[in-house]
Amino acid sequence: PSPLLANKNPNQKPTRKNTRTRPHTHQPNRHENPKKISLSLKSKKPN
Repeated sequence: PSPLLANKNPNQKPTRKNTRTRPHTHQPNRHENPKKISLSLKSKKPN
């Protein structure tokens, strides 16, 4: 009953809120993600 409630609750209510927060965090996250990945790759390569 736990997964069902969590799935039904966030899927029905946060569905709208998630869509708003998703694109908002996706934009800044994408910018920081590639930067961190580049640093990780550069650090791993020479390492």
